[in-house]
Amino acid sequence: MPRRARVSEIMTREVVTVDPSTPMSEVRRILTDEDFHHLPVVSGTTPFGMVSSHDLLRLMKKQEILSGEDRDEAIDRATTLEQTMKTDLVTMRHDDTVERAIDLLADGERHSVLVVDADEALVGIVTNIDVLEYLFD
Repeated sequence: MPRRARVSEIMTREVVTVDPSTPMSEVRRILTDEDFHHLPVVSGTTPFGMVSSHDLLRLMKKQEILSGEDRDEAIDRATTLEQTMKTDLVTMRHDDTVERAIDLLADGERHSVLVVDADEALVGIVTNIDVLEYLFD
């Protein structure tokens, strides 16, 4: 498979997103009920944050929300999405190559990259799993 292929060929186009006012309990529900681990935070169509299942687990451990009372209520009391999400986003253009996605993901510091168009609007997401599946298909 050519690494010069466009990332638009392997990205997920139908991305579930949340806005900054989404309660953490809803973020938890999405991340545990759906088959993905990264949830972009957008304002309109522009991404400005990301929250992952790893962030949620870290929050629950830090706040000791591992058992006992209603965990969703405890999560909502403990923090907000804006306090939890990562804002140091790395994005790529939909016409960038798979090779660029490999470069961005291979260091292990991130497991997904948001894909944007020329207007910086979110058009997809590519994960390390997407790249691996492409390379080994």
